[in-house]
Amino acid sequence: MRADLRGKGLGREALRQIEAAAMERGATDAWIETLNDHNAALYRSLGYENLAVLHKAVGPFTRHILLRKL
Repeated sequence: MRADLRGKGLGREALRQIEAAAMERGATDAWIETLNDHNAALYRSLGYENLAVLHKAVGPFTRHILLRKL
């Protein structure tokens, strides 16, 4: 997300809408993978739990794999 749009709750709202659409289609879990530490912290604050954290999985980047029950 562009820096000037961060902190306005847009990412949280977008994720809520995606999760709601997934639940309407019968999903019971949401799985997210990211190479961004900041994003991983956001997902954890929204109830996602780490399944795996792989340091230097892609060059210098840490791969975060997170799961949340819907």
